[in-house]
Amino acid sequence: MAMFLLEALVLAVAGVAAGFVVGSAAAWAISEGNFHTATLPHLSVLPLVLLLNVAIAAVAALLPVRVLRGLQPAALLKGE
Repeated sequence: MAMFLLEALVLAVAGVAAGFVVGSAAAWAISEGNFHTATLPHLSVLPLVLLLNVAIAAVAALLPVRVLRGLQPAALLKGE
């Protein structure tokens, strides 16, 4: 159970990091290209976004974890 939750949280953190970098770069490029002014990323929003994303990922992983908890892997592999 813990392995699936940990995987969901690691993916959430990686998604936040990648999204922040790509989103900041895209916002900078668009603002520079259209308005000729730079839009700099605000690092102050990163902890809130990270916290919310991790909470959403944990809640989203709970239902599949509950279902997996009740399954017998050996029986499923045998086709029973």
